[in-house]
Amino acid sequence: MMNLKTLWSQCKKCQALYNMLQTQFSRVHQPFEKVLVMVRQSPGYNPSKQMSLALTVMEQFSLWTKNMGPNVYDSLNPKLKHEAFQVASRQRNWNLSVLIVEVYQLVQDKELLLPHINNMLKLHMYKEACEWVLALNLEDRFGIKEFLVPLILLDKWNVVDSFLKKCPKHNLKLIKFLDDMIGRGNTGYEMTSVADELNVPDVKYSTFAKFGQYKTLVKMVKKLRAIHNVSDEETPNCAIRHGISSINFLIYRRYSEASISKEAFREMVLDNIKNRNSEVIQHLISKLCAAGDPKEAIHWMTFYQIPFDELSPGAQDCISVYKEEEDLEEYPSTQECSSYQGLELPCYSSASSNESEEVDAPAEDAWWADKSTSSFAHEDARGYLQLAIPRSKVHMIDSESQFEALIELADRHKIIGLDCEWKPTMVGKMFTSLSLLQIATRDNVFLLDVPQLNKYSHLWTEFSSVCLANPQVIKVGFGLSSDLKMMATLPCGGAQFGSNCGYLDLMVLWTRLTKDYHIDLPFEELGEEYGNGLNRLVAMCLGQPLNKTEQFSNWDSRPLRETQILYAALDAYCLLDVYSTIYEKCLRYGIPIDDIVVELMTSSGSTKSKKSKNSKGIGIQPVGKPHNTEPFQPASVRSFKFVCSSGMGRLALKLRRCGIDTETLPNHLTHQELISCMENLEDNKILLVKSTIYNAIKDKCPPVDRVYVINSKHPNTQMTDIWTYFNIIVTKEDLLTRCQLCNSEDLFTVSDTEIGHQLNAQSPMTGMPAGEEYDHDDDLDGWSYEPYTDDYYHSSQPSFEPQLPREWRTYKNKVINLKKIPDTVPSSVSQFIICNDCGDICWDEEYFDVILGTHFAGSQ
Repeated sequence: MMNLKTLWSQCKKCQALYNMLQTQFSRVHQPFEKVLVMVRQSPGYNPSKQMSLALTVMEQFSLWTKNMGPNVYDSLNPKLKHEAFQVASRQRNWNLSVLIVEVYQLVQDKELLLPHINNMLKLHMYKEACEWVLALNLEDRFGIKEFLVPLILLDKWNVVDSFLKKCPKHNLKLIKFLDDMIGRGNTGYEMTSVADELNVPDVKYSTFAKFGQYKTLVKMVKKLRAIHNVSDEETPNCAIRHGISSINFLIYRRYSEASISKEAFREMVLDNIKNRNSEVIQHLISKLCAAGDPKEAIHWMTFYQIPFDELSPGAQDCISVYKEEEDLEEYPSTQECSSYQGLELPCYSSASSNESEEVDAPAEDAWWADKSTSSFAHEDARGYLQLAIPRSKVHMIDSESQFEALIELADRHKIIGLDCEWKPTMVGKMFTSLSLLQIATRDNVFLLDVPQLNKYSHLWTEFSSVCLANPQVIKVGFGLSSDLKMMATLPCGGAQFGSNCGYLDLMVLWTRLTKDYHIDLPFEELGEEYGNGLNRLVAMCLGQPLNKTEQFSNWDSRPLRETQILYAALDAYCLLDVYSTIYEKCLRYGIPIDDIVVELMTSSGSTKSKKSKNSKGIGIQPVGKPHNTEPFQPASVRSFKFVCSSGMGRLALKLRRCGIDTETLPNHLTHQELISCMENLEDNKILLVKSTIYNAIKDKCPPVDRVYVINSKHPNTQMTDIWTYFNIIVTKEDLLTRCQLCNSEDLFTVSDTEIGHQLNAQSPMTGMPAGEEYDHDDDLDGWSYEPYTDDYYHSSQPSFEPQLPREWRTYKNKVINLKKIPDTVPSSVSQFIICNDCGDICWDEEYFDVILGTHFAGSQ
């Protein structure tokens, strides 16, 4: 063994080592037993290494056994197999474990190894037990509560997911278990009881707090259901919670945000209550009454034939008052509803129904179906941008002949507006396909009915050649990444719609012109009202915003409503007007718009050459010194004070994290104000300026020695360039000595236990009414939209929540931002650092050393 170790240290894997091993295997009397001894005694066995002598020994022994033939396995016995399992399970190199299972034929006697798996479970080694159950094909001997549920409680979802992909038999059981937890009501309490019942140790408080909200389990069930193709009928409780959450979102969009039309609202309600579950319908009616629209509530009560006496007391009172005030006739009885709709009774059930038939709408002349209900100000066309071409110039393309005619015209236009629409989904990341492709020219708008045209794949290929993939035709869009992703579902494929195909993203162009040239658009003052999406750009360029109330609607329904057609046409046509406005503005101010457009259309997705690690190019350039100035001497972080100019906030956070005094300038400084900052810079400070900003003002800049240009774009690269150029040495003690948010040094440290207590005091597990979670972070990414913030959305929730305890504050009376702590803080984090000046909180996840590299003194 000593000779083997010596040879390994000299040449690692080499033919001489292989020959020595093969000879040794042939000479010994009990090779299977001898190899286990060699593996245990090999350097690198424990702690395990991916490239180790132990693994090499087992690899060579595996080859030797295959060359020796099947008789070589006659010497294997249960005792040897037990020893082999012990050797494999006491180290962490899974490749070595797999080899041992194969060579020692452990699967053939897997029942003998069950006690070892059970011992792992007694020691709460759930991850290891899960992996060995898969390796030994023992899945049928274990249920979901032995290790799958404990792993979920310990936030080891990736391990659970890997197990279920290889063993789908447990998937339905786990889904039903989680669905049952949802149906019991207080999910946080139920999961706590499960943890106590299964004796799962070290479950974080944040995990129980996370399970205290329905949304956590609902998202988990929906993910499992989508991956393993489980029907909704298997998870009735999840369906109810999801239906209620979807209704909450639609009510918010309709009555709080006023961003969805009545017709679109009704379409989406119908689409999300397909099974006509009574609890979801009752919730819809109650929410409509709470939103102050009893007439719409009566519409749905009648549509779904819900008897008045089965409504909630609040809904009954609201509808009764409305009927008396309006002096309306009695709303129809359940039998009358059934007679005009032609439906059989009973018309709804208390559990999820399997019915899927279409439901007819109420009679057009019924007062409760009056189409004038709930007329909102945002539904008035006045004040919104209107289509500049006649309605007759908007063409629906849904036949082969129409598609062929469009192809003949497609390459006659050198610039077109392009947009896409698809049906919004409220089922997590469920797949959805493209519903409508809008192509706008100066004189016409063509709406391509994608589902109808999908059968003409040869025409799509031709249309792609003359238009979609033709670089000579400029396709102007906004937020094109999502549109191009959906266009990948077209019969012609979407991989070709990348760089050099003539796609110009106005969002990218707008950002570039704003950052590099500070361009002022004609109606700049209107921008603040409309977020950061297309609506803002349209308002700033054209003086009026778009009416987006049809955006969130069912684009798969046919025929499309007139308002949907006009919205889709305008969404594509306005892109041409916006581009023209920007183009003319750039020409007026001498901005090289043509060069910028060509660069943006050809750089998307292109591969940029990377400099090698030994490259002499430096990412920092001094303004007032020769470029070949002598290097800085090594210095600590206390020797530097930086000032970051506009657009370098992320760099400032990273510098502060390392303990460097770093100030930031306002993001909206004019060029003259920035030049003034350079001239009046204090002697002990260094100003960092992005190259894009400096290039725009360099002719007017004073030759100041303490101004440096940052050429890199990524914050991590910028920071590495700073360490390299200024030769800064960072020690472990420097990290997290300044507040990343406000630059203060007045910090204090608290333990994870104290943080847990404070979170427990301010996050009650019970008291929130059913269905009021209002969280659709992952549920609504299947629809096309311009970005909007969720802060306002969450701030508009009904005031059903219980009163929280007094806020936790610093001695300077600043509220400590506990909301910043996510559910996924690693268990290795034992201390949290809080700023007394602003209340911000941070912690060390031990990843920063990689970025600091050799400039981190603690790693040398």
